[in-house]
Amino acid sequence: MNTNNNWNDLNWRKIYAFVKTLQSELVVAYKNKDLVKVHFIQEKLAMSFEARSVAVRMVTVNNGKKTPGFDSIVWDNPIKKFQAIKQLREILVGKSGSYQSGPVRRVWIPKTTPGELRPLGIPNMIDRALQALMLLCLDPIVEEMSDTYSFGFRIFRSPSDAIQRIRTLLDKPRSPKWLWDVDISKCFDRISHEFLEKELKVLLYARGNEYTSKWLKAPIIDKGVTVIPVMGTPQGNILSPLLCNITLNGLENAIRDGLPSPNSKEGRKISGSWCVRYADDFIVTSPDRNRIILKNIPTVKQFLNERGLEISEKKSRIIYLEEEGFDFLGWKICLFERNLKKNKSSYNKKILVIKPTNEAVKRVKAKIKAKFMSNKPIRGLIKDLNPILRGWSNYYRSSYHSQKIFQSIGHYVYQSWWRWARKKHPTRTKKWIYSQYIFKSDKRSWNIGASKEIQLFDITQAKQIKVNSLKSNINPYTDEEYYISSSLTVDAERFRKAIYNKYNFRCPVCNQALFGEEDIHLHHIIPRKDGGPYSLTNIAPLHRTCHENITYTKNPGNLFPGGT
Repeated sequence: MNTNNNWNDLNWRKIYAFVKTLQSELVVAYKNKDLVKVHFIQEKLAMSFEARSVAVRMVTVNNGKKTPGFDSIVWDNPIKKFQAIKQLREILVGKSGSYQSGPVRRVWIPKTTPGELRPLGIPNMIDRALQALMLLCLDPIVEEMSDTYSFGFRIFRSPSDAIQRIRTLLDKPRSPKWLWDVDISKCFDRISHEFLEKELKVLLYARGNEYTSKWLKAPIIDKGVTVIPVMGTPQGNILSPLLCNITLNGLENAIRDGLPSPNSKEGRKISGSWCVRYADDFIVTSPDRNRIILKNIPTVKQFLNERGLEISEKKSRIIYLEEEGFDFLGWKICLFERNLKKNKSSYNKKILVIKPTNEAVKRVKAKIKAKFMSNKPIRGLIKDLNPILRGWSNYYRSSYHSQKIFQSIGHYVYQSWWRWARKKHPTRTKKWIYSQYIFKSDKRSWNIGASKEIQLFDITQAKQIKVNSLKSNINPYTDEEYYISSSLTVDAERFRKAIYNKYNFRCPVCNQALFGEEDIHLHHIIPRKDGGPYSLTNIAPLHRTCHENITYTKNPGNLFPGGT
């Protein structure tokens, strides 16, 4: 695949095509209940140069790419990345039992709840890459066995899909009015090793099981103190989210035991108990309180107990929607009573309101305030603030009830900017400040900015996006096109959205979906230094790694059909 031994010359289109082919074969073999073939394909995939390359790429583009493990090693250049591919092979062909996982570095990060901290475990880079390799082997078949309405830690699924499912369940006249908002106490820290090893023995080939057992028992070093874990899987491990899903899969069927399948005509009705889960957060709906108390709670407790888990009684609660709402994934969900007029008589109708929580609004305002308190020039402020404002609005654009809050945040941004401008220019008039920082755009007569081209993102103009319910039981490893075609481009810039659409939401270099943690760069097909315009015909959306390969390889035309 790569005679020059150069990371920047890798042909990612061919690499991903090879990996995807084997992953789709995995799904077919699992559907046919041929575990011998499943394990054979997994071993073939893990040993391949292509999968090892993808594994290294996965750990060098995610949010922790610059965070070293206990050995202080970071793969931050092409030479180190290519050497890592070879290092993975040395481990895989080594004698059975020779691999030893490095220690996990424990760090503590703040939770959203003030004063609370969350433990993260940071493995060494090589251990992360080996975990990513096992993820490539496991995820296709875990997708096949996953609960229908489980949305966390799964490709092409998002919090918006979970909220859409809740909207479908609760926004009808005959929707259930009772629900159980459940919190699992320290889920990642308490997952049973025995349960996981029993499940993985079936799902993963023998050598892979050897690696996962080593990771589960890897020593954790916290401020110089070493602990050998007897339960749990550290948050921060690339494989931990998948292990969490393996642990909790089956919860939905346990809750709906004896009720129609979600895919049957009767099961599509909203009667009975339903479960919507995102990672370790989930709710259970019910037509009455007694069913929750007498059936759902005992069932869930038994299910979790078999996995070493338990419910947090303090944070879990039974809710009657006619009287109170609940928070889920940063959203406030409640029934709101409004007066309507029909046939000259007034009547009350309760509607389902889904909007950002007060805590989410406070947090984003605190971030905005912190940026304006800096002494940066306007260009620096725009660079810092735009990702915050775009990211926040993209997350909350799936409900029209967010629009009013967008307006209030837009007003808060204006007030913050005005205080900043007056402090920066204490002797200048309002007219002078406006002449320096206010510019017209197609949407508004004025926008805060440094120029007509460099402007502060206007959150008040963020429009609602429609989230369609996902079809059930469609595996993205065998039917990826369904998810790509139905996925939403929530980027606020119309130009970028048009570029994504032009390339069918795929990177033209590796042919993979423009989805996930890796940054997307806009590449000039004809370079700017050669007079290439910033136009729809001359811009292509590339993953960051693909863009670097195009930039640094000697033969870019071999990697990108569009040329450079």
